[in-house]
Amino acid sequence: MRGTALVMDGSPRTARALGFADRFRYWRGASGRRYLFSAVTPDSLDDLVNVVVLTTVDGVDGDARVAWVGEIDEGGGRCGRSFADVAGRARVWVHFLAATGPERQAVLRDLTEAA
Repeated sequence: MRGTALVMDGSPRTARALGFADRFRYWRGASGRRYLFSAVTPDSLDDLVNVVVLTTVDGVDGDARVAWVGEIDEGGGRCGRSFADVAGRARVWVHFLAATGPERQAVLRDLTEAA
């Protein structure tokens, strides 16, 4: 069963004011809560642990579609759920603010329920 659409919800006002709007985005989960994500290169994922990851691809209409939501755990293992084919131009977004495993799982549950 699918929840409300998982949508990008703008950039922080400070990031926009400093010209970094393209590097930071809020994503809204099924609960209505917003989570701040930072844009990273796909290659940088090998250096990250204890983060939530969201991958998007540009749709035909120019809107970003969520392709994958998951986490990189403390050992560097990746697990998650695919939502779309990543044949297009992919962007990788990382949420650094969920420090513990239970916090990351709560964020993942909220995001995947919205997708």
